[in-house]
Amino acid sequence: MQALTRRVRTVSRQRGALAAFVASVVFAGATLLGPQSHGEFAADKQPVAWQAQLDFTDYDLAGGKSVAVRGDYIRGTWDGDLVAYNVSATGSSTVKWKAREKVPAHASRKIFTSSASGSGVAFRWSGTSAITAQQQALLGNATSGPQVLDYLRGDKTNEVSSAKPYPGGLFRQRFSTLGAIIHSRPYVRGNTVYVGANDGMMHAFDAETGVERWAYIPSMLFANGKLASLSSPLSTDFPYLVDGSMTIGSVGGKDLLVGALGDGAKGLYCLDVTSPSPSTEGDAAKMAEWEITEATTGYANLGNVITAPQLVTLDSGATVVLSPNGTNSAGKVSSLFVIKPSDGTKLAEIKAGTALADGSANGLGGLAAVDSNGDGRVDVVYAGDLKGTLWQFDVGGASYPSSATAVFTPDSTDARPITAAPSVSLHPLGGLMVNFGTGKVLTRADLSSTATEYLYGVWAKSASTPTDLTTLTLTERTAPDGVTKVRTLAGTAANYANGKKGWRIALAGGERVLGSDLITDSGRFLVTTSIPNSGSAQGGWLVQVGAVYGTAPPKPVFDLDGDGIVEAAGGDQISVISGGATTSLVPVALFLGTGAWSQPVLAQLSRALDRPFLNHNANQALPDYATVYTPPSGGVAGGHFDFDIFYGCPSTKEISKTNCGTSGTNTHTHEYDDKYNVVGVNMLNPSQVDYNLSRAITSPTGTSFKILVANAKWSPAAGLKAGTTISGAAWKLAVSPEGFLSETPGGAAKVFTRATLTDFVYALPPDGFSNADWGTGIVRAGLIPTQTGCVRDNKKPTQAWMDGALTIQVVDASAGAADVQANAPADAGGYRLKDTSTARAKLLAQYTTFWHHGNGFCKTDAGWDPSPAVDAGASGKSSTPAPGSDDPKGTFYWGVFGTGVGTGVSGGTTEYTYNGTKVVVSRIFDGNGVTQTMTASGVEVSRVVSKFGTASGAPVQSAERARLGRLGWKEIVR
Repeated sequence: MQALTRRVRTVSRQRGALAAFVASVVFAGATLLGPQSHGEFAADKQPVAWQAQLDFTDYDLAGGKSVAVRGDYIRGTWDGDLVAYNVSATGSSTVKWKAREKVPAHASRKIFTSSASGSGVAFRWSGTSAITAQQQALLGNATSGPQVLDYLRGDKTNEVSSAKPYPGGLFRQRFSTLGAIIHSRPYVRGNTVYVGANDGMMHAFDAETGVERWAYIPSMLFANGKLASLSSPLSTDFPYLVDGSMTIGSVGGKDLLVGALGDGAKGLYCLDVTSPSPSTEGDAAKMAEWEITEATTGYANLGNVITAPQLVTLDSGATVVLSPNGTNSAGKVSSLFVIKPSDGTKLAEIKAGTALADGSANGLGGLAAVDSNGDGRVDVVYAGDLKGTLWQFDVGGASYPSSATAVFTPDSTDARPITAAPSVSLHPLGGLMVNFGTGKVLTRADLSSTATEYLYGVWAKSASTPTDLTTLTLTERTAPDGVTKVRTLAGTAANYANGKKGWRIALAGGERVLGSDLITDSGRFLVTTSIPNSGSAQGGWLVQVGAVYGTAPPKPVFDLDGDGIVEAAGGDQISVISGGATTSLVPVALFLGTGAWSQPVLAQLSRALDRPFLNHNANQALPDYATVYTPPSGGVAGGHFDFDIFYGCPSTKEISKTNCGTSGTNTHTHEYDDKYNVVGVNMLNPSQVDYNLSRAITSPTGTSFKILVANAKWSPAAGLKAGTTISGAAWKLAVSPEGFLSETPGGAAKVFTRATLTDFVYALPPDGFSNADWGTGIVRAGLIPTQTGCVRDNKKPTQAWMDGALTIQVVDASAGAADVQANAPADAGGYRLKDTSTARAKLLAQYTTFWHHGNGFCKTDAGWDPSPAVDAGASGKSSTPAPGSDDPKGTFYWGVFGTGVGTGVSGGTTEYTYNGTKVVVSRIFDGNGVTQTMTASGVEVSRVVSKFGTASGAPVQSAERARLGRLGWKEIVR
């Protein structure tokens, strides 16, 4: 057994030793989007299904002086915290400090960012060292910009409150000036704790007091618009910003921190933290070293990197940064970057396979960097990709290889993504054993996946496939207490003498492996599996199986009966009766409970006992302000709307079915809402994929555009959301002087790329075809009634563009006042491109929608009625929506729809009038969490509570030797 418990030196923040508390934390959720075309997905919209682990000041708890630190958050409000715990010798804990209570006053905080030249500057509007004019423009104008900047620094003066309800209150109300800490793992080094947060900052805290020392804002968050969007009171989507993890190491006399932004941006950054307690903000700004984005020379294939980069010394003697390219890269490839730590220069990009012929995306997951020969230097790296291949990168030579070697290649039928960093140990027959699991949650569609995922153990001596592996089977059972759910394992150990190269275990449908580093310890592969889909089975399992042979440990692992001893007799194993004989089985998995979980880490209680600790998210969601009230009736009643997209049309001709063609570039859907049981269209993730904006604009970042809306007053119930700061009834959205959508009336035209257009949604209230005064002062149908042929043929465009259909034009950013005209007639409202060849050439895509009424009248026909009776009945037609699509359903949207206008937010309370029903949504923060209540006509219809978490340890488990603490590749092989 001793050979099986030895570990190779690996670059990992926890190999066999870290801990994360079982903490009842509630997560700040997101409006979720599904996959985009060609394998792309909106990284900023990824649902959350796992939590970052904790860090400890000391993983040997015997002295009773260890402190553990974990990230925290509230789902639905974006609020976050970093909590430290004093941990006793028995593993019990008490709160030491909460960082959200220790943040200095906004004016005295030391916050810095990087300028265009790469030098650090204070996050101030003006002064000798301040943000650049370009960065200022990305936050706002001369009036709003300083207010936004101070808000981001923590100033609460302009927040929405009971004294300043929206719109008098300018900015989103916060209960904590710290943003949600989700996937970024705290890193304790010396007397400082470092962690990334979704307030746009990488924070450094005093480990003893919890007071923030300083914070750094990666500059790429200016360009993608996320910093400014954090202040918007209309924005309800959860934004990822600094959501990745980090590594710290010594290079050339400096202590360098290298971090990733995770889903916040495609970027890496480096700070000099040699002196982590700068006395001034100017001194703090000097810590900035470099930043890397996908636009940096050599990094075109950089994607969203969630797991930590690694700072290592190679066999060549060179100290380098190793980083996976992550997910969602422009090239859709999988590769490993080797980076010069002093300036961020790319030393090498080692490709893992080639771009896939089907155009689907790939990407490299978390890294395990290994010193396999015991010389104290890294010579090999292991990581998996989204296609389920495990790669070996040989970095021990004098030069870097051009490509990696596939250690394990799945069959096409069971190829599953590998996102978590694998664990590595020594194989008793020589070489290395690599353990890993499969699974991902990158899109909303992933949440409901029931695909079979796997746990693996692969002998990395030669390439293998599933046929080279032994298969074992998990069976769920009940522990002797009659309550606790456990699993046992059946199957034959991998027989390496007989040609086998490892093992695999199938998980239950939908169960998967997510998160960061995995553990091999005491000969056991230790991993948390997640069941992120909704339902009573949602939760996680703590699994421990033999790392080399895949079988159950020979003795019990978990203290199931709670007596503080892990014993072969009694309540720590399962007795199974079959054929009159009783067999004792060792449980290999323990059900942790519902919610989202982190990967486990271990702290030492004694020479014979460990305690696993996990970060837990109860995941109790607060409904978004944008989707707070669902009327009893369901979808749009009394008829149906049609929907069209036009693009690729000849620039010298009018848009019409005839001129644009009918294959892809002009798509029409009859009875869209009835077919898909929705009340609108998400043009970034629709039920009918032809309406995805990516069909017309293929590049996520290469094409900039503006948006025009025409005929808006003829469809007064229709709402539109474009980005995080433009939302409301289409007829009253703010426009620039030229007529383009703007964040403020008369403000500058909002310029988007597909990457920065985080939302693009049209929707109706469920009674949108009803006749009412929708706020315009005129009683009429909420969506214009007309006929398909009249719209698609653009009948009489000078009288009514597209026959009056609500029209959304996406136009090239070069379009200006000379290209735009106010819509005619004047009562139509809105703006569109002129009917000139120059203007028409700037059209990238046009969407139209209308109430397809059964009376047969076009808008331009004599006898047309703007307020006809609703249709007698629904069509009953139905179609299957695209997987993961996210069209709005029968939901009332905040301040957009209804027979009256929402009064807005006042101290966390929002009031609406919907079809005569007064709806009130209230959010009350009691210091520990938020309680949201909703009443309709004075009757409470829902109450949801989301709270910050508490901490407790998981059941103790057996150990075969002392813990080594936070293991890394420099530590001795044991």
